[in-house]
Amino acid sequence: MIARFCGIVVRLLCLGQFGTRLHAFHGDSELVVDLSTLRVLSDTTPEWVRFTVLSWAEDHQPELLRGTWRFDLPLSAQPAAGRVWA
Repeated sequence: MIARFCGIVVRLLCLGQFGTRLHAFHGDSELVVDLSTLRVLSDTTPEWVRFTVLSWAEDHQPELLRGTWRFDLPLSAQPAAGRVWA
């Protein structure tokens, strides 16, 4: 687990040829996002979960891709205004 906020658990999975993916779990639902493109690969979560996770992923994408993520940093789950994902 790399993060937990708003009842959402986020995990990072590196799959070699498939790249790095974020898996976000909320209850029995799951969101899978390609970390390099922030493209949603699979989603059974409510819309607010998808929006929150994509906002969080965009904010933390550089350090996650570099492998410099620090687990002791405070997490911000507040989405920035003006972001829209299809």
